[in-house]
Amino acid sequence: MKNRLMALVGPILLAFLAAQAAAGTRVVRSVEHDGLTRRYIAHVPEQASDPLSVIFALHPGYGTGRGFERQLALHEDPAAKDYVIVYPTGIQRSWNSGYCCGKAFANQVDDVGFIMAILAQIGQDLPLSQDRHFATGFSNGAMLAQRLACEKNTVFAGFVAMGGNRDYRDGCDVARPVSGLFLHGLLDAYSPIEGGQGKLKRPGVRPSLYSNVDFWVAQNHCQASSSTTRLGAVPCTRHSSCDQDSIVELCLIKDLGHWMPGQTATSDRQRDALGPDRPDLDARSEIFRFFATLP
Repeated sequence: MKNRLMALVGPILLAFLAAQAAAGTRVVRSVEHDGLTRRYIAHVPEQASDPLSVIFALHPGYGTGRGFERQLALHEDPAAKDYVIVYPTGIQRSWNSGYCCGKAFANQVDDVGFIMAILAQIGQDLPLSQDRHFATGFSNGAMLAQRLACEKNTVFAGFVAMGGNRDYRDGCDVARPVSGLFLHGLLDAYSPIEGGQGKLKRPGVRPSLYSNVDFWVAQNHCQASSSTTRLGAVPCTRHSSCDQDSIVELCLIKDLGHWMPGQTATSDRQRDALGPDRPDLDARSEIFRFFATLP
């Protein structure tokens, strides 16, 4: 298996990097889509069972793929050995999630098509699954992760949304259930749990987090019953009696503002702007735990 992956990964590295042709390497690539040159970073595992699944890690507004690579660092977790980890970069540090945000939304950039173009490009060099890929993101990135689950549910099997409420006014054409995990700070003033106007005025009135959870509970035909799980000491509500063993899970995190669980503020000024952080938690491990449980 290792020799096969080495042979497949080699063309990527030789074509796009003046670096050693070996698996387990960080690869910087670009893809042409919709008249734009788009860039992303990929981490290819050293050894894995094929076909491989891809996890797209989507940065927040005002972020970049490189910055999110440092912040979330999914590729550094031991569980990353089973996935290709991709950090794309949005147009002018934003994603078009359907009704938000920034220049990507204003210019109606085709970010869903961009993600699919990345998947197709990687699939030219590596043996990929046809229907078991994943997306996670924070803030604006969480919204795009949900849009991918909504519009490309024959390809994406699950998502983890952190601190980002998406507008589902147009619904979804869901061909199959998609599992979702929501990690959200109770003190998030930018994506308020109850919806409404957030601290940042430009995105406008936001839908509630509960409407996002209820949307996927309904789409997956989950029963009303739920169970309690835990993210550290944080109680989470888990709907697991859903079609095709799909799962919808919500973790409301006390004393957390507009941060990812486990992210650490670098200054009191950041805490004043974004609310309290919770470095004692671990979003990275929780993301892998959730995806690993999915069929």
